[in-house]
Amino acid sequence: MISDRQMKRTLMIELFSTTGLFLSAMAQNLQQLAAGMAGAAVYAIYFLWIGRNYDIAQTGKIRKAVYSFRFFLYACFLGSLQKLLVSDMLLYGSSEWYVFLPLFLLALYANRGGREERARLMEALFWFIFLPLFLVLILAVKEIHFPFLMEGEFRPERSIRVFLCFCSLEILLFFQGKRKEKTKALLFVFVLNVLVFAVTAGMYGTKIIQGAELPVITIIRMIRLPGGFVERLDIFILSFWILSLFAIFSAYCFYGTIYWKKEGKKLPVVSLLFYTGVFIVTAWNNMDLQTLINTFQTYVLWVDIPLAVLLPLLGSSRMKRTIAVTMIATLLFIVTGCGPNRIDIEDRAYILALGVEKQDFLWNVSFFLPDDQCIEAKGRDWEEVKESFQRVSGKALEMGHLKALVIADGTDVTELEAEWKEENYPKTVLLFETLDSMEQLQEADKKDKAPLGSELTNLAKRNQRQVTLGDYLSGQKKIPRLRIRTDLLMIE
Repeated sequence: MISDRQMKRTLMIELFSTTGLFLSAMAQNLQQLAAGMAGAAVYAIYFLWIGRNYDIAQTGKIRKAVYSFRFFLYACFLGSLQKLLVSDMLLYGSSEWYVFLPLFLLALYANRGGREERARLMEALFWFIFLPLFLVLILAVKEIHFPFLMEGEFRPERSIRVFLCFCSLEILLFFQGKRKEKTKALLFVFVLNVLVFAVTAGMYGTKIIQGAELPVITIIRMIRLPGGFVERLDIFILSFWILSLFAIFSAYCFYGTIYWKKEGKKLPVVSLLFYTGVFIVTAWNNMDLQTLINTFQTYVLWVDIPLAVLLPLLGSSRMKRTIAVTMIATLLFIVTGCGPNRIDIEDRAYILALGVEKQDFLWNVSFFLPDDQCIEAKGRDWEEVKESFQRVSGKALEMGHLKALVIADGTDVTELEAEWKEENYPKTVLLFETLDSMEQLQEADKKDKAPLGSELTNLAKRNQRQVTLGDYLSGQKKIPRLRIRTDLLMIE
């Protein structure tokens, strides 16, 4: 039996790990944040209410199988997320299976002893995870500019994505403790998320949010301890954030297998299949971060949240079903309230890199998408290029995730500078110049496992040659020279 303190601290770690990491990437101002968190509060109240008499161990095999499959998908997502964070931000590009292996083995170890041993481990990790974060918040709070928090208009789709960050609130069902202690953990997580968002958006405004995949990590990189005590504070914090993600990853692995365990059997077949499948899928998955997040959020929005609400109600009383219908209708209203002009995620083309050259008074632009896709479009100006792209692809152009821009040697991009300024493109986009053709760039993209945008970002980091769009617009016109040798990218 775990104590109330252990339950509370475990909940704090598990509920904060993903929300704290992604919330600042989903909301651009306090209005969007408040609407999304209001929906999350209703969602939490539902699980607190339904969890009074709910025990998944008493459900039938079909419901247990659905829970296990859902938690398998969560574990695969979180495992892939950990692999990407370690490879992109600590090891700079090494995304092989062995990057994930230590965390996978640690999850096996944490879950082998049941609830009590797992709760003791989470309690031991509590201060290791939250103390560094508190330190960062204390150092950064004096830099907050409160007008930045109100910039921009209210956009329902942003609030929906904030709400989706709290999908792990379902874990409240699996803790049989006092509701008062669960409520304390929820308040802690909600308040801490607001503080993290205030620091992230309040230091540099919405532009940095638009230009970074994980704004909270970007902000951490800009903070330094007084006297230079720790030079790379971002690595220090990121290591502990990976530990918190490990906590929620191990939780989904635990709850996806624990209810199939029978007395006298140490390793049920379900557990063996579950863990083996998680490792294989995570090791095989080569999605970049943004594609992974968008794909998983689409699944959560249309499939997982309706299942999370419905599953506890099957076999319950008529009154509960009536209340459930009301809550489901409310949730559907929240998650579909984007209006007639809403463009679904699958109808957007997320551009990670651009290749730009001018031939015979026409702009020839190569749009590099995830999964080694490249679409070429031509036009006399940028508007014609965008129209050409949308005709060819059939999707809306989404430039908010652009990572790199490659300019053909001798191409004068002066007339595009106004476009880059006016459209608020991410100012963290990396710039390169190349003597090679766009066809060679496309071939190099097909050879690499990672998308071109991610590969160029890693290349610039390794060579310490980073010139951003913001630097260029500020007057720094000398940019790194990119060359392609036998389909390999290098910087001269």
